[in-house]
Amino acid sequence: MRTALNGVTLLVFVLGAASCNSDVTTPEPDPTPMRSVYAGCGDIPDQWFKAYWCDNLALDLVAVSAADTSNVNKVAKEWNAALHPGSTIPGVPYFSSTAPGRHRIAVGHQSGTTNFAGQVLPPNPNVTPDSINMAAGTNGAFLPVLFVESSHVVGFNDPGTTWEKTATAGITDHCVRYATTQSPVNYTNTKVCQHEVEGVYAGYGLRDAWPSEGKHIVTSIDGLPSPGVTLHVGETFTVEVTGLRFKRANPAFCGSEDCTRPASGAAFNWTRSGSAISLSGTQNAVRTITANTVGAATVTVTFASSDTNEVTALFGTTSSRNSFTVTVLSPPPPPGPSVFTIDVSACKTVGSTVRHKLIWQPGGGVTYEIRHGTVDDVAQSALMSSGPGTTSSVFTPFYSMSTPPLTHYWWIREISAGGTPSAWLPNGGNDYYAPTGCVY
Repeated sequence: MRTALNGVTLLVFVLGAASCNSDVTTPEPDPTPMRSVYAGCGDIPDQWFKAYWCDNLALDLVAVSAADTSNVNKVAKEWNAALHPGSTIPGVPYFSSTAPGRHRIAVGHQSGTTNFAGQVLPPNPNVTPDSINMAAGTNGAFLPVLFVESSHVVGFNDPGTTWEKTATAGITDHCVRYATTQSPVNYTNTKVCQHEVEGVYAGYGLRDAWPSEGKHIVTSIDGLPSPGVTLHVGETFTVEVTGLRFKRANPAFCGSEDCTRPASGAAFNWTRSGSAISLSGTQNAVRTITANTVGAATVTVTFASSDTNEVTALFGTTSSRNSFTVTVLSPPPPPGPSVFTIDVSACKTVGSTVRHKLIWQPGGGVTYEIRHGTVDDVAQSALMSSGPGTTSSVFTPFYSMSTPPLTHYWWIREISAGGTPSAWLPNGGNDYYAPTGCVY
């Protein structure tokens, strides 16, 4: 609890920075922080929020008594995990026992006490807190009461007549600031909720508005490809947002504090960068990507807040990814035809000329090419025939029979839709014709 001047009573939470215990760790910085153009770091009077730490974000919560170290560390680590999911979010307070210039907040404990009433000191909420007095009282056990006081240190300073009652059943009544019983006031919650996280983000400039206590908060979306998609020109790929993630949510909402709900019925906006791809589809959660040209593009999915949900301030950062990259490559070469040989039974002579029937198994290309030469070098050959990739046989022109006989060579390949050819395949072995007839 904390008492304001001018006769106005405010709840005051006393928060200390993380203790010197090495168990309290500081996350690594987020490489892609997102800062809003809101009002920046500062108080939000209509929400009774004091942004004490705009100029010194590092807090060191220290237990005066060694017996309290474990509980004090739990509080510091829980706030770190809640406010900095995975990595440190720039501009947001954090707890560290080693950061240079950290602000020390001592947590005192009246010995022999099992039921507590905390107080942040100094008692004026307009003054930066420097200690928490865990005195004897009737508000609950040490840990939940310390969580309440720590929330005041972070910045929540709701009026004493209403703050413990401002919760929506099934949405925010699991938050640490909520009194599970209100007459008398008693606290039992020990997990920072997402609404408290978003409230801090609002005070420190990451949100455009205070979170609604009547809406659940979407912390990320499921179904986006990770890390991205690689396609070849002409290929397609379908992406579907399969679920909405809710972290630090009310367990009454979907059974746990971290859960996924179906995305059906949610509204999404899909955008792309560049012309390497196009997007098509009419369902909110589904889009088909078509690879148009070689290059890269980024697809971004924006969740539109609804009557029941809104999104975290971190939506669109590495902590709550809502985009992915599509890389478009040239079409791969087709596998090419196989079993390229001569149909001996189809050989035909006319006078002193002869023709052959070449046969092969198509390999999936869009078109084919056959070259002919009289030396075993495709570079010295000439185009003999070309056509659709579904073709499986072709007659050669009539060749003049000579003495001595010439050896003839043929090569075949197929071309992909993007113009990429397969390797040249010879017809299997220096087939030749004799001076007379069709002898092989």
